[in-house]
Amino acid sequence: AETPTTDDSPLASEPVEPARTDGIDTAQLQALVDSVPCAALNVSMDESGVVTLRGKVASAETQMALARQFQSIEGIAGFQDEVIVMPQPACEAVALVNPVTQPAGIPLQFNKADRTYREGDYLVILVSNNTAEERHFQVDFYDPSGDVYHLRPNPLQLETLLPADAVARIGVEPAEMSPNVRHYRLGAPYGQATVIVMATDQPLFADPRPEAEPAGDYLEDLRAALDTLAESNIVTNWQTLEIVP
Repeated sequence: AETPTTDDSPLASEPVEPARTDGIDTAQLQALVDSVPCAALNVSMDESGVVTLRGKVASAETQMALARQFQSIEGIAGFQDEVIVMPQPACEAVALVNPVTQPAGIPLQFNKADRTYREGDYLVILVSNNTAEERHFQVDFYDPSGDVYHLRPNPLQLETLLPADAVARIGVEPAEMSPNVRHYRLGAPYGQATVIVMATDQPLFADPRPEAEPAGDYLEDLRAALDTLAESNIVTNWQTLEIVP
């Protein structure tokens, strides 16, 4: 099956009025970005007073507005912008799972080290369960056009449970194709895609989802499903990749 073939939270792009203060601390700086909708941002400051802003926003306009705001703050020695742009709806999904993201708990390994896939390349992901207990895994692929593909579970692999210390393989290379395993050949639409993995103590959904569906519809149901679980029972990880001609 080829992947990408088988919003409500607009991010304000208006520049915010510069904040000016003499007594700077990281909590104060974090408060400046926590209210940005559809974003996952983290502020840190080193011993020399240089502030680094990391994370994702939904538009280049918002990224530039935040950079201007931080560069205008009095009392910091410098500013490093490590924010990247993640278009909606993937940014909404990342903002939803970011509070429980633990990359070391469920690390992801892609068959392309730089995560750049050309037209016709096959996507293969190794998902490891390093959480010390068995968990149910949901693996979602948000394509650049606004659809989400559910890589696990899928119609050929309905099982969601992954034992502790086990590794799940998502997709196969052409030489490994078989009728019983999904393969994912990437192509248009080109741009940034996002893979999000969620590991929970129980399946997120009682019934299988459509293998592909509009991300906006899915996010409403995902939010409701996550709300029924305690944060301690959810571990997530995510990563972006680029699809190019």
